[in-house]
Amino acid sequence: MADGLTFPHARGGQTVASNYTIKAGESHDIIGVTIMALEEVNAELDAELQDAIFTAGKTARSYLRSNSPRSEGGGEYARDWATDSSGRDGHYESIVHNRKHYQLTHLLTDGHDIKNRKGGPSYGFVGPAQPVGFLDEAVERGNEVITSALGVR
Repeated sequence: MADGLTFPHARGGQTVASNYTIKAGESHDIIGVTIMALEEVNAELDAELQDAIFTAGKTARSYLRSNSPRSEGGGEYARDWATDSSGRDGHYESIVHNRKHYQLTHLLTDGHDIKNRKGGPSYGFVGPAQPVGFLDEAVERGNEVITSALGVR
């Protein structure tokens, strides 16, 4: 085992704050040394959390691109999923959104009425479109990435 203060790490290993060794008999400010060691461990965990959140966003985006409903015209809706990730001072977020067809996301998630595609008042109502559950699965996949990266059960 290395010299220094040892803390359990989120992934099950050990994090050693080796720069802050306290030896018996020496006069040190134990509170100051402990705070410095905890700040080092906190920085490591903070970087790991940031990486997990950004990876979760990319995973959800990838899932949505491959599993979104595709139209007969070529699937622009599926290709337009994007991720915007940002973070500062311990607050990290990864937002997954559809750049060009965001209105369609609401219709596909909640279901909607279908009218005859040829239009005009004489064609009228055809029937309801059932909701598609691809967004829930994308959220679940993103959550799995975060929990597995941080070792949460």
